[in-house]
Amino acid sequence: MRITAHDPFVEAEEITAAGATAVSFDELVAESDCLVTQAPLTPETHHLFDESQLRRMKPTAILVRDWRADNPLFSLDNVVVTPHAAYYSEEAISTVRRFAAEEVVRVLTGQAPLSPVNAGELVEARWSRSP
Repeated sequence: MRITAHDPFVEAEEITAAGATAVSFDELVAESDCLVTQAPLTPETHHLFDESQLRRMKPTAILVRDWRADNPLFSLDNVVVTPHAAYYSEEAISTVRRFAAEEVVRVLTGQAPLSPVNAGELVEARWSRSP
């Protein structure tokens, strides 16, 4: 399998180091057999993937993306909609719960979290108990 990626904010070398080939947005759309979009909704990405982009895709291509309930594509005969539940298993749920509990204990005992979502704000935080 050839893995390609496009990210206007990531250098081609970083994409290559992650095991993918950096390509242009146009090449990504036109040549992908399976295309996963993971872009935040911003003024620059709003309507980035419109009808013209869909028409440029291979007729057999699969598009995976986050959808809103009122999406007009849902009414098309050649669209299959499934829930994003590929991660789900009893083991995965148990792992997520255990990890979350361990993170809470870690922070409440004065240690830095392993997976902060606000790492920039935590740079100056003190993760040891006050004397």
